[in-house]
Amino acid sequence: MIFSNLLKEREETYQFSIPIYQREYSWREKQWEEIFEDLLHSFKKANMDTDYWGNVIVYKKDSAKELEIVDGQQRIITLLMLIISLGNSDTVIVDGYLPLKFHDETNDSVWQKIAFNQKMSQDEKRHCFNQLVQFFKKQIIDRNIDSQALLNHLMNTQISVVVVDDELESNLLFGRLNTRGLPLND
Repeated sequence: MIFSNLLKEREETYQFSIPIYQREYSWREKQWEEIFEDLLHSFKKANMDTDYWGNVIVYKKDSAKELEIVDGQQRIITLLMLIISLGNSDTVIVDGYLPLKFHDETNDSVWQKIAFNQKMSQDEKRHCFNQLVQFFKKQIIDRNIDSQALLNHLMNTQISVVVVDDELESNLLFGRLNTRGLPLND
């Protein structure tokens, strides 16, 4: 798993978490298409066996064994859903844990059902996470892509993760990083 080295420390397993101050997952088909096209571009280059997906900033919360995502939520969720679309839940599980947990029940429930391929209600099937997985599965089928080869390529992806161990500093970073784009609310 592309995050497994980060999520293991001194025989402890951490999970990424989405803190309550983060906005909802907001990427939709336009962004999904862009990230998929970027992945296919690097995948098709014979001399490129890895890719770089930018920076992620996390606050290391030792008491809960969590890495709270300060910046990079959209990319991490999208990449995890893409990995599941290409393989199965075994490709994302680290030491029996899913690498991501949500602090709201709806997102966490849908995420777990997708990861473990469990039956979903009609409302859950309309959830953006399920739409995302279905989008990637359709792209893979429509383009006749070797999903195992693409999964192997994606598993070699490079992501820079900046770990901050001070909560105040993580809050300041969050504020600085989110002064552009969609306005934040309380």
